[in-house]
Amino acid sequence: MRGCRILIVTPQPFYEERGTPIAVRHVAHALSTLGCEVDVLAFPVGKGVAFQNCRILRTPNPTRIRNVPIGFSYRKLFLDSLLAWKLRGLLRDTDYDCVHAVEEAVFLAVPLCAKRRLSLIYDMASSLPEQLRDQFPFQRLHAYLDRLEAWALNNVNQVLCSSGLRDHCAKSAPDTPVQEWWFPVCEHVVPHEQVAQLRTELKIPDTGKVLLYAGSFASYQGLPYVVEAVPRVLAVRDNAYFVLVGASANEAARVMTAIDPAARAHIRIVTRQPREKMPLFLQLADFLISPRAMGKNVPLKIYDYMASGKPILATRIHAHEVLLDETRAAFFHPSGQQLAETILELWSHPLEAQRLGDNARNYALDCFSWSRFVDFVGGVYGSVLNSKPFAGKNVCPR
Repeated sequence: MRGCRILIVTPQPFYEERGTPIAVRHVAHALSTLGCEVDVLAFPVGKGVAFQNCRILRTPNPTRIRNVPIGFSYRKLFLDSLLAWKLRGLLRDTDYDCVHAVEEAVFLAVPLCAKRRLSLIYDMASSLPEQLRDQFPFQRLHAYLDRLEAWALNNVNQVLCSSGLRDHCAKSAPDTPVQEWWFPVCEHVVPHEQVAQLRTELKIPDTGKVLLYAGSFASYQGLPYVVEAVPRVLAVRDNAYFVLVGASANEAARVMTAIDPAARAHIRIVTRQPREKMPLFLQLADFLISPRAMGKNVPLKIYDYMASGKPILATRIHAHEVLLDETRAAFFHPSGQQLAETILELWSHPLEAQRLGDNARNYALDCFSWSRFVDFVGGVYGSVLNSKPFAGKNVCPR
């Protein structure tokens, strides 16, 4: 693989501290470690990252877009069109050995790679039909979205999907090789003094217990369950403090408005933080909450949650059960009442809480090391580069 030239196409800001850009950064870093020359083609938003043999290429920004929200938007659709134009030029002018297309970029890459007989990997962070099913203007396009996804799955050399999506992919494309992503974790040692300082900055008393959520504030994350749970928990445990990390200014105001005024003194909403600072927030926590409401793919934060050694409370949905079980997390059915009851139950049993946290940490550190991740990426790419480039069955979905 050393010396191979790889193009990663990601329809995302790069780099930003959110799920898919974090995953793309891991992949680019691993490929760089393996000696590949890596180009990352991304939206014209985000900060740069520096790896050896890695270039960040961006689309034009004629309308001076400064941010791209998670999920579908006409802003994102416009940038996707610019991404297609830039991708066509790169493939015309540069000899790549493989293209790695993330999310909807695969629909742009399939016909272009088939024309040039280039190997193509589909990095499927989530099922787009599932994500778009309830969003305007896609509510009545279910069947077409399913066919479009199946067309992409059947016209690539390899699918790398988020954990939990393998069966979904295999059903639509039984002849396409599929592997599930897992991502690296590392053990962070955070000085007690820094944790104490953060507690002081957030005005949380020494006797306060911290229940922390980290991640985006998108609707599918299930934050309304947390909002509903807050007064129920405080009615029994008045030293509970909820810290929600990852909001924009508008999102912070919206969530705070939804919370019972009597409970707002026990809420701390923190804007999106640099990834390197997240171990500090995780060590501040006594409990970690993942209230995701829907989805089949594992939330990326679960890897960091597990490595922290703190007890995890998670909704009982497929996205969580791929990595977590009753020995590594406390599950609750998706509702605010169930979350509150699970918090109070685990709070009352500190030895059980510690056992869950220790089990999750040991599992993560044993299974998800950086060296194993690099070996995994090398194995996938070695297989794809040694296979026959996919010429494509169809140039458009039927």
